Amino acid sequence: MINFASYIPFLENLLKSLDERSSEILKRRVGMSGKKESLESIGKDFGITRERVRQIENNALKKIRNSEKFTDIKKPIKQVKNFLKNNGNLKKENLLFESFTQKEEEKPYFLLLLKIGENFFYSPNNSDFYPFWHIHPKVKGELKKILFFLEEFLQKKKSPLPKEDFIYESKEFLKNKLKSELENKVLLSFCEVSKKIEKNPFGEIGLVFWKEIKAKTIVEKAYLLLKKKKEPLHFRSMGEHIKEIFGKQINHESLHNELIKDPRFVLVGRGVYALKEWGFKEGTVKDLIKDLLKDRPKTKEEIISEIKKQRFVKESTIILNLSLYFKKKDGKYTL
Repeated sequence: MINFASYIPFLENLLKSLDERSSEILKRRVGMSGKKESLESIGKDFGITRERVRQIENNALKKIRNSEKFTDIKKPIKQVKNFLKNNGNLKKENLLFESFTQKEEEKPYFLLLLKIGENFFYSPNNSDFYPFWHIHPKVKGELKKILFFLEEFLQKKKSPLPKEDFIYESKEFLKNKLKSELENKVLLSFCEVSKKIEKNPFGEIGLVFWKEIKAKTIVEKAYLLLKKKKEPLHFRSMGEHIKEIFGKQINHESLHNELIKDPRFVLVGRGVYALKEWGFKEGTVKDLIKDLLKDRPKTKEEIISEIKKQRFVKESTIILNLSLYFKKKDGKYTL
């Protein structure tokens, strides 16, 4: 990848070759003044129409392309085009910028490079896609078609897939639909642009409306966390994991209260929660022993072994419950 920062002086020289008004308009259009400005807001400052601002901008870009100094930035323009070609002729805007720039102050210059380079097309943010850049006029149609099939694929899977599994299985699905095979990075580049297909903090890919992908509430984050950890956790430990993975500060006591109320979670120890779907049963140690003894009497050892699978408690706690609430006959406990 190119060292884009080394080309910034060349871009600055190109701006200096323009008249003052044209240079200022270009700088403001790419955000060198702090933020990207619209044609309308710039036009108001200059007392001209937005269409006139557009004309000045386009004329300035043409002048740069026709100047001898344009040769100085042909190399980075070519590299950006090759990068886009290798990613399916498109790339989500923020990822494209991150691939070539190291610092925030470099981004306006990179945007200027895209404006100067011919055949770089910008697709703005909308309800279906994040903003992206592309270099092929037909790429939008291809993007919509492939994403339609990928959404169909995920709807059939009904649950998120690890990145590697998603790539392998979706490529096979697309091969049957398109009669051709996409490269891995092209497939991912298309998915990155979509607002309907996203990756969760655990690297799994799925549909954005699935709770496993976009866990919104504290309890949904806790559920997703336990599904991935596959083991019971104390609510304080759970809160720390949520903070680390989701970047959200957690009130531990609030989490504790939410978990108690949610039927998907079972309190299996002092502050330790497991998922009910793992086979953990609700109730006290007394309730669990009673359930165990419904079919037949059992020895103390059998009962301790079974309760230990359900609860993180000391043996003495189980023995105390046995002595208080259950009868013993012929070395076995019964109801």
